Amino acid sequence: MCEKNTEKWYESQNVLLNYGNTLKDHPLRVLFTNVINGELEITKGDIKTIAYKNIPNIDFNIEKNHLALDIPGFISNATYLGWAETVHGKHPESAFFAYYSKRTHYEFILCLRKMKSTGRFKPYAIISRIAFEIDIAGREIHKEKPGQ
Repeated sequence: MCEKNTEKWYESQNVLLNYGNTLKDHPLRVLFTNVINGELEITKGDIKTIAYKNIPNIDFNIEKNHLALDIPGFISNATYLGWAETVHGKHPESAFFAYYSKRTHYEFILCLRKMKSTGRFKPYAIISRIAFEIDIAGREIHKEKPGQ
């Protein structure tokens, strides 16, 4: 059973990485509206980063990889959790991070970052609630739209 799940995980990761390869020279750019209105840009590098950020739960990783195939759909059907400033000294290219939550068998949290250079949002990670709580420890999550 465990070996079969491991195979499914690798297969889901390969499907996601192949999707990322289609974005190599043509990033996906779409508008999104879910509390924040913005332009989302997804590149091969973004998909690769998501594909390789895993937790010890293989079933979670399989579902995460599946959700990453449709990040605009994830945002449109997710609950906005809020936004947070970047940690001082980390991610200087990012203005802030925004967080969206979606529940299926697990709770998945999509971390988007707004890029200072372009004003676009880019996916950074799809993580678990536990990883989210660790990541935001000591930082304030603002529930309103950024800039209000």
